[in-house]
Amino acid sequence: MQTQKKILAVDDNPTNIKILKKLLAEDYKLKTATTGE
Repeated sequence: MQTQKKILAVDDNPTNIKILKKLLAEDYKLKTATTGE
């Protein structure tokens, strides 16, 4: 069993977050945030 690699995507634009989820969610465990604080 292979562990999925993880990505943290931070962007204040919700559209960019949606695009990243569609592109990466199948191959990576994706965490998102809208602020770095």
